[in-house]
Parts: sequence; C-alpha cells; structure tokens
Amino acid sequence: AEECLDDQAWPFNFAVFLERLQTGLPVLHPDCFEGSPKLATWRKRKDLFTDAEADYWRAHYEGAAMRYKEAEAAGCPTALCRYKRALSHLGDWEPKQAIPLFTWCIDNNAYLGDSLVKRAAAQIMLVRQGDQVDGKEACAAARADCVRVIEAAGFGRQRTLVDALNTLGDVLYQKDDHAAALTPLARALEIDRDHHEANSNMGKFLWHLDRETEALHYLGKAIETNPEDDYPYLLKAYCHLELEDHEAAAQSLFNYMERRPDSQSAREHLIRCLVVLDRLTDAQAQAFAMDKRHPGHYLVNADGIMADALRDVGRLEDALKHAQLSVQANPQPGHHFYLKGLCHYDLQDVDGALASWHALAEVEPENVQVLRRHADGNLSKNPENALSYLEKALALDPGVAPALKLRDANVKAQPTLLSRLRGAIDKLRG
Repeated sequence: AEECLDDQAWPFNFAVFLERLQTGLPVLHPDCFEGSPKLATWRKRKDLFTDAEADYWRAHYEGAAMRYKEAEAAGCPTALCRYKRALSHLGDWEPKQAIPLFTWCIDNNAYLGDSLVKRAAAQIMLVRQGDQVDGKEACAAARADCVRVIEAAGFGRQRTLVDALNTLGDVLYQKDDHAAALTPLARALEIDRDHHEANSNMGKFLWHLDRETEALHYLGKAIETNPEDDYPYLLKAYCHLELEDHEAAAQSLFNYMERRPDSQSAREHLIRCLVVLDRLTDAQAQAFAMDKRHPGHYLVNADGIMADALRDVGRLEDALKHAQLSVQANPQPGHHFYLKGLCHYDLQDVDGALASWHALAEVEPENVQVLRRHADGNLSKNPENALSYLEKALALDPGVAPALKLRDANVKAQPTLLSRLRGAIDKLRG
C-alpha cells in the first residue's frame, strides 16, 4: 500500500484519487492515472518489469536477469530488481552471480529472511558444482545464514522459517551428516507438512540412509504437492529398485520420463526394469527410443543397449545374441565390441572375449579398460602377455584397479613371473 501511494514511484493523479476515495468510488480506475506527468515513464518501467516477470515464470532465467537489470536502470525499485535478478541467476545455476546480489539485499535489509535463505542455497550450489570453492567454508557460511533466520523465527514469516529449516537440512546433507539432516526437516514438516522441497529432501535423505519404505511416504507427499517436479519420481524409482519392486520402479520411471524425456540414465534404468519383468518388446522399444534420442551414445545402437541391460540382469546368452547383432549392424570397433567381449567372458569363452577386445585395442590402443581385460583374459593362457598388458595399463593410469585373479596352475609354476605379476597387482591395489 505504501508503495502504491508513493508519488515518487507510481503515477497517481492524487486529486482524482482522493476525490474518488471520498465519494466511495473505486480508486483503481484509469482516471486516477491520467494527467500524471510520470505516466509514460511508469508505463516503460512497468513493461520492462512485466517482461522480466514473464521470463522468470517461464523459467527463461537468463533473459529474466537481463530484463530485471534493465528495469532497475529505468527506475524500478532497486531492492526488488536486485532480489529478483539474484533469484534468476540461482534458477539458471549461476550461484556466483547470485550471491553478491543477495548479499546487497541483506546489507540493505531488503527481503532479509528470504535473501539469507537463498544465499545459503547458492553456497550449497557452489559446493555441488565443485567450482573451486572451499566446501567447508561455504557450508559454514550457509549454515550461519540459516541459523540466523531460524533464531529470528523467519523474521515473522512462517514460510521463510520453513525454507530456512529445509535449507539447513540440505547443508547438513552436503556435509555427509545425513542422519542429522533429518532433524531440521522434521521440524519444517511439523510447521508445514505440505512443504514440497522439505518432503522431497526428507525422501532423498531417508533413501540415502537405506530407509526406502519411509522415503516413499515423503516422496509421495512431494509428488502430491507438486506433480510437475520430476526429481521425486526418480527418487521413488530408486527406492523401488532397492526394494526389488521392478513394476513400481518402471511406473515411476515412466512418470519421470514424461517430464524428462531426454534423460539417458533414466531410460537405461527403465530398460533394465522391463527386462527383469520379461517385457522384452517394451524394453526393445525403449532401446530404439534411446538410440534415436541420443545418437552417438556409448552403447552404439539399440542392440548394444539391450545387450548391456540383459547382461546386467544375468541373461548372458540373450545378451551375447544382442551384442553380436550390435557388432553386425556396426562393424566399426567401439564400446559394443568391449561389451561383446564381456558377454563371451561371462560365458567362460575367453578366446571369444580376447578376439573382441583385440579388435577394439587395434583402434584404441590406450583404452585402459581393454588393457585391463586383456590382462585378466591372458592370465590363464599367457602370463607374459598378461603382465605386458598390465604394465601398459599402469603406465596410462596408475590408479586403475583391475579385478585380476591368480587362478591358474600354469601361473603358479612360474615363481619368478608370479612374483612380478603379484607385485604389479599389489601396486595397483595399493
């Protein structure tokens, strides 16, 4: 109300306004604006701000941030424009741009509680991005902002208090203190049991604590309060997978992909679920969809995708058939050759495995995975080659840790080579 009656900001014709007010006529009327010398300027400001708001609510955050800056330059309220710009940068995953604007709002006592909470959220975002920040320092700063809001009881706003408790839970979670993170979230949900983010976070933290059944309750509540948020559907799928309820997991993944059709990892999970449920036709359809949406993906083609899923659930012979079809469809060596080798190896066909890996090694001689597998496959047949491949892998990546096993009597008959090979393996494990 004060802003609306402030003649410095709004273009009211006060004589008309007071006359209508005294006679009981509606005051929000065009006549109250006409005749004001500030009307044209106000309209320009209003249009800029309205355009910025439209961009923000359409999630066009980059455009919104630019328009809020233009609106501020045109004379719109500085604090409001800077706060909204900060929110836009946060929505665009640009915490470095958001934090100074939130800090300005805090220093000028503008939108104080919300600015503190959002600055804390921006600090956590910086940590997650790993953007050359001190994680401990950023978490401590975020925690201090949240505690300040909580101690002030949200500065009189319940929603701000709940947001601060929710963000504090996120801070503790980021510090890997998952159990402690539940306490502020529980308090937040005591105040507002329909708070979407608090329900979503509670579900996520409980899932990380292997309390999937409890997590599903909160994730269901999060979906109920905001069905358009995709993340709770994905978390529900993970919980169902842990509980080996593949039917429910598949449904949650379908729901997630209605909102995020380009998620490659979710589609891979969905294909595995459908394979477990023996819905191979549906799985094949999803594999073709993934191949179409993600050309150039590491599994090369739809048969490669199916081979990977079938191998993952232990259907090795079916996996090998699809791997062979994948190689036939695309004879250029790639990851599908590596996958075909794994299928042969799982079926105790070491020669078939080595042939596939050798074809890939000729094209990618520095592929550490292939060198590792060559070493493993050659242990029983040719220990000298095994050691050679192992040394190449070490030279390329000293941190590689192949799961090699000394399991053949022929190797044990050569103590000198055996000691060298064991030394190389110990070096890897170390």
